[in-house]
Amino acid sequence: MRRAFSTVAIALVMIGLIGCPKNPANLSKPEVETLLKDQLTLKSVTLEPKPEGGGFTGTGQGSDGTEYKLDVKQDSKESKLTYSAESKNGEEIKSGFIKHN
Repeated sequence: MRRAFSTVAIALVMIGLIGCPKNPANLSKPEVETLLKDQLTLKSVTLEPKPEGGGFTGTGQGSDGTEYKLDVKQDSKESKLTYSAESKNGEEIKSGFIKHN
């Protein structure tokens, strides 16, 4: 009985881990580029790691041709990713964040 309970407990933990979303503070460059394309409805995104770490900077292009300067901050202490996109002419700013539960 004890062995069956342990097996079930391990299985439940594994299922919970598999279903758990990935911490946004640990997303890779390609994952962040995809995320920004989806969240900001951009057709292209090019990012480079920040020299000091903790995120990325780069550019993106909207479906209407608008060019954006992108800034991404990854905070591992808060399990959070914050992003902003400012149009190169300074007229439009989009921003948001994703926090790990």
